[in-house]
Amino acid sequence: MFRSADPEGFPFWDDQFKDVESTVKVSATKLSNALSYAKNFVSNQDGKLPHLCVAEVKSGQLYSTNQMALSVLTLPELESSKLRIHYRDIPNVVSFLKGAGEGTVTVSETSNAAVFSRDDAAEFGVQRFHAQFPTLNVGDKVSKYWWEVDKATVLSSIQYLSTASDEGRLPLSRKGDSLKLNMKSSSGDSIGIEVATIDHDVE
Repeated sequence: MFRSADPEGFPFWDDQFKDVESTVKVSATKLSNALSYAKNFVSNQDGKLPHLCVAEVKSGQLYSTNQMALSVLTLPELESSKLRIHYRDIPNVVSFLKGAGEGTVTVSETSNAAVFSRDDAAEFGVQRFHAQFPTLNVGDKVSKYWWEVDKATVLSSIQYLSTASDEGRLPLSRKGDSLKLNMKSSSGDSIGIEVATIDHDVE
């Protein structure tokens, strides 16, 4: 957590807790799932984009982006948190959180670190990365409607399309009451599968 070759540069944990600026309690499973999902969208370009190599909480929302896609997860329990985790630290934090089972975890933050405390008294700390996630204007407009699809059907469709394609892109489009998944085959032809959707109007 502290970069120093001098043993004196490693303060005791007790000293760090004196500087705690924020303490929140959240379901360990909920935070673990959120971080696992957010990691899929965190950049790994430390040299070029250090400010995008983190997942960071702002006003109860966990942000991450790799400039290709943006993830925003709402976690009301973290409203007062300013948690910022480097992508290399996320797997270790997730592993620690999974050890809590269905219990809760307390997140204590200082300007230099974040400490996760489980109900079984186990603790794990990570350094707060120096580069801050940018402020993004993603808006708060509510869609006029939303729709859902069967997860198993979508996953099996992606697996099927992947066997016939060398391309990693998966454009999505709506067609009537269906979601169309498209890929280019190895021969260059367009192949697609339509998955039924259930539409919901926003009241």
